[in-house]
This record gives sequence, C-alpha cells and structure tokens, in this order.
Amino acid sequence: MSEEGEELVARKRLGEAVERLSDVAKLQWLMEQETFRDFMWQVLTHCHVFKSVFDQNYGRMSLLEGERNVGLWLMSLLGDASPDQLFAMQQKATRQAAETAREERERAAKLRRS
Repeated sequence: MSEEGEELVARKRLGEAVERLSDVAKLQWLMEQETFRDFMWQVLTHCHVFKSVFDQNYGRMSLLEGERNVGLWLMSLLGDASPDQLFAMQQKATRQAAETAREERERAAKLRRS
C-alpha cells in the first residue's frame, strides 16, 4: 500500500475511534438512568444476545444472526461506557427471572393441589 493509502486508512481508523468515544461518552450518562438500562436489556434480549440463533431455515437463521450482531455491537458499547451498570442490568434480569420461575412453580403447585 502506498504512503498516501496508509494515511487514508489511518485517518479513517482515527475517525472511527473518535466516533466510538463520543458514543461511549453519551452512553455513560444514559446508563445512569434505570429506565434506560431496562429498555436496553429488552433490546439486547430482542436481539437474541443471550441465546442461540440456530434455525433449520437458513434464511431465518441469517436474519436472527444479523439481529444478534447488532445486539453484540450494542452490548460492547454499553460495556465500554459503563461495565458496572451493564453488570447491574444482568443482576437485575437474573433476579427477575428467578422471581418469575418461583412464581410459576408456586402457581403450578397450587393447581396440582386443587
């Protein structure tokens, strides 16, 4: 690659890095808001970040993988912006899932008794 080409590549990479830093700075403020974190968790879940996207229909699997790719990119940004808040989001989701599972077990036990 020519020296001019290398300079263009370096400028492009620098621009991308500056843009990412700007995005991370904006997200740091937003991640302090619990409602924003709750919404972002819904988006990450919708993007299939926490489960397999395997599907025997390759077209559907490609679509799901594209959604997952966006979710992983977003999760990376959130983690760079505020790793502690991302962890707090995960803990809250775990607590909620455990509570939902407990409630479902109680309902099932109650139905069996009646």
